[in-house]
Amino acid sequence: MSIEKEFLTVDLLIESDASTRAVDAFTISYIKAERQMRKLFTYLVYQSSGFSKKDIKHIKKVINEDGRLYFQHFIKGFDLMSPKSLSELIGEDYNKYLKDFERYKSYRHKIFHGQLTNSSLTRSDLEKVVQSVKFWCKLIAKNAEKEIGYDGFKRNSFRKSKLKFNLKDQIEDISDLKKLLKQIK
Repeated sequence: MSIEKEFLTVDLLIESDASTRAVDAFTISYIKAERQMRKLFTYLVYQSSGFSKKDIKHIKKVINEDGRLYFQHFIKGFDLMSPKSLSELIGEDYNKYLKDFERYKSYRHKIFHGQLTNSSLTRSDLEKVVQSVKFWCKLIAKNAEKEIGYDGFKRNSFRKSKLKFNLKDQIEDISDLKKLLKQIK
């Protein structure tokens, strides 16, 4: 699935005349960014030579059991495993984007709970945030595809890469995965 297809619903919302289009598009785009990081992380985990199809259920269970893994944890996990860190994939604007995402997270929390954001966000402000999130996802998708063979959006992150690369942190089994999850928290 291309990023354009992944963000089609977001684009349709932005182009609609729905009064909540910017809030809805922001919510969906933020979730897509979080999901992309989780899928990139699980993809890297699955690259370990210690895992095969029979382990997918166990990998999912271990990750799911830890109900407090979030966007920032998956970034940290990605950085611990990937041959190139996320900052290397994003480039010089990485720290700016991380700060932006911290702000977006605060918007997300308020919006998800039906509260005011204290930022007096306009529709235009949220549409700019949507474009920023989409740009971040595109950068990661393009560069991750090139470096590790997966963009974070294609279906089924539990696939072996056709590219040859070395994981920085090689995990061999479920107990190693549990240790890694503790480390990223």
